[in-house]
Amino acid sequence: PDTLDKQILIDALPLIESGQKVELSYTIKNTDRTVGSRLSSRLVTNFKNKSFPENHIKIKLRGSAGQSLGAFGVKGLKFEVIGDCNDYVGKGLSGATISVRPPVASDLISNENTIVGNTVLYGATSGYLFAAGQAGERFSVRNSGATAVVEGAGTNACEYMTGGCSVILGEVGDNFAAGMTGGMAFIYDPKDNLEFTLKDLASERGVYLELPSFDLEDQNFLQQTNILLSPKQYIAEKFYNDAVLSIEISRVGINQWLVGGDLNSASLLQDDEIVGVLTKELQLFLDNFIAVEPLAPGASGDEILLSIKGLDSFEDFLVVEEELAKIFAIKSKAFHSFDRSQIEYKAQLFQTTASLLKELRGNSKLLFKQLNQEEQTLYLEYLN
Repeated sequence: PDTLDKQILIDALPLIESGQKVELSYTIKNTDRTVGSRLSSRLVTNFKNKSFPENHIKIKLRGSAGQSLGAFGVKGLKFEVIGDCNDYVGKGLSGATISVRPPVASDLISNENTIVGNTVLYGATSGYLFAAGQAGERFSVRNSGATAVVEGAGTNACEYMTGGCSVILGEVGDNFAAGMTGGMAFIYDPKDNLEFTLKDLASERGVYLELPSFDLEDQNFLQQTNILLSPKQYIAEKFYNDAVLSIEISRVGINQWLVGGDLNSASLLQDDEIVGVLTKELQLFLDNFIAVEPLAPGASGDEILLSIKGLDSFEDFLVVEEELAKIFAIKSKAFHSFDRSQIEYKAQLFQTTASLLKELRGNSKLLFKQLNQEEQTLYLEYLN
């Protein structure tokens, strides 16, 4: 095949036609452009009467992606990039999910470095983008329905945006939200730099500007959005309970977290008090990352047998597969055996077995039972 995009189509199409759930892995370089577009086109033309569930077809990529990764990606596709991306990521995104994060061994601080280029999500209509790092200029321009989370953006972010939601956990450049007529933008701005800038610009033009407060409706919306919180290595699931506010942060994917909570007890508080408590609790959560040192150069992670009991049906097997896919410490796994309610995998880890155990502490469905060092077997129980 002349391109990576064509190779993906050749590999994935027979599996899709046979009804299988697809997971493929490739190395990508910056000359590989518009990766995923051919597959999206074929899904629309060949399966126009079939609706694929989210993340039914997972494409894992390692390296530096060329321009227009995931352009026009349709629902059912998920692109997971371990590395970085050039311009036009998710151009015309139409339902697919794209996640971009640095490699585990990287010593870069994600919120201080750019991980996706310019004009990301240009003209997107639906789907999700999660990036553990900053975006370049013209982020989410003409977005009309996609949801995105990044850790900062350059100039002209959210320009001409008409719908969707952009969560920017960091600073934004000049000309933010110029011509924006719809959708929502949430900016983490602890120093109020953006608010002062916008009000100064409005004052220069003789316009009175009143920014909307962060209210309960906004919080309820964000609680239903998968928010990327950017751990450097691994992160532990954490629960915080406060006298006035209860917040629950749980993992829903690799580097993907759901923020939920009970705000009933906070109904009598002012908006700024609620925001203050929420910010404080999230900061505590971020401060509790599990720091796992990367392996020495040339070293390889442990090999271990995962033995999982408690499966009662094929649906349980699918859930276990999804839970294992969320655990980043597992580099690869191969089916080993299946005996009624027990399934075993041979797993190659990125790190040590100890790092896997740390990550399993935050899993609500796979319960650690025993580690047999002699047999190199980790016994888990699936909690239905």
